[in-house]
Amino acid sequence: TNFVRSLGGTIGAAVMGAIYANGLQSSLESKVTPEQLAALPDPDKLLGSPQQIRAIQDPSIVDVVLDSFTVGVGRCFIFGAPIIAVGILAALLVRQIPLRQEIRSEEERAEAAALRESPSVG
Repeated sequence: TNFVRSLGGTIGAAVMGAIYANGLQSSLESKVTPEQLAALPDPDKLLGSPQQIRAIQDPSIVDVVLDSFTVGVGRCFIFGAPIIAVGILAALLVRQIPLRQEIRSEEERAEAAALRESPSVG
């Protein structure tokens, strides 16, 4: 149903966002000194604005920040790939059931005829 699909999308986006933000933060913390990290804009602001990255004066820090974004995105792909593989495998293993082409019982035929004869609502 649409509710389950929306719920899955919401949970998936939240989980991937957390993995991405964690990868960015941990990569920044491991590659720059605490003084350099304190001079950087808040990582939440870095996520939302390329102008914040362009405003960083030191080119080596810009490279570290961009590399940290790469680490965060890479972690999302590493985490997401097995989940996607399981989903594809599950979709391939679902048994196909063909739909009926005709109404088989007299009772079903009578119900179908009554529906055809009744005025449509709407």
